[in-house]
Amino acid sequence: MLAALKQAGFEFWLKANGSVGVKPVSKLTAEQMDYLRQHKAAIVAELAQTEIQSVSTLSIDQEKAIRAWLSAIGEVDQAMIAETLARCRDDPDAKAYFLGRAKEAVETKANELQENIKEVIEERSAIMQFEAGLPKAEAEKEAKSAIKVYHYRTSEKPDVDLVVIMPNTNLAEAESSLKRRFGSTFISVNEYSAWRQKEMAKEQP
Repeated sequence: MLAALKQAGFEFWLKANGSVGVKPVSKLTAEQMDYLRQHKAAIVAELAQTEIQSVSTLSIDQEKAIRAWLSAIGEVDQAMIAETLARCRDDPDAKAYFLGRAKEAVETKANELQENIKEVIEERSAIMQFEAGLPKAEAEKEAKSAIKVYHYRTSEKPDVDLVVIMPNTNLAEAESSLKRRFGSTFISVNEYSAWRQKEMAKEQP
């Protein structure tokens, strides 16, 4: 009957005190109320299991994040990867741990990228000041506007977005360069513009 009640528009959930919440409770008939009382233990168990499954199930994006982290740390054993993902689906604590590690890796990677971009800008700015005689502010502006960052993937790490900084290149030129570098292992490349948005946000008062 619980399934029928859900189909009829009733919502059920576990309260903090272990009782069953129902909405809209005012529309329950006497027969339905009696059923809920008599089968409370079974209903509580069902709702608890549903909550566990909801917490443990991995979304597509979460699985991608964990796969990317595993690939980034050099884990290529497919059996180990499958075992890790299975643990994350079945164990909320394992899921939280591995998603946390994946998030840390993304944040570390982003910080490293920003530092690398900063170094490239400083180097190009210094060259333009020395060779072209540009004022520092103008040289820095020119150097920053020339920066292009690309995400690319290879068959060696198909789940990981690798990063390359290629000043004064368009997407086609970046693709051609990466194909020459990686040959048949090259998969794809896309421009990564989020770094520029972050820079613009930092510059705003």
